[in-house]
Amino acid sequence: MQKVDCDINIAIDKSLTSAPWFIPYAPTTVFDIGTQQQEYTLRFKVTQPTDVTKVVFEFGPINNVAPPLPLDIYLDDVTLTVVSDQ
Repeated sequence: MQKVDCDINIAIDKSLTSAPWFIPYAPTTVFDIGTQQQEYTLRFKVTQPTDVTKVVFEFGPINNVAPPLPLDIYLDDVTLTVVSDQ
């Protein structure tokens, strides 16, 4: 299998059951992931009161560029840490 760089979107939001389908809680971040294991860090602040927040990893066509298929992407050691700003 060919190794290539590709982009992924990371979205922080709350799902809805109808359009617009989600409420964004932070700007969507695009990471250009390479072919070697690398650490990425995303800091975000949820600016609206919420009972549920989700982190979404979006793979596929990002910014109208589709990665070559088939594509293997491995996520390893994903950690979420609450950081108080008080």
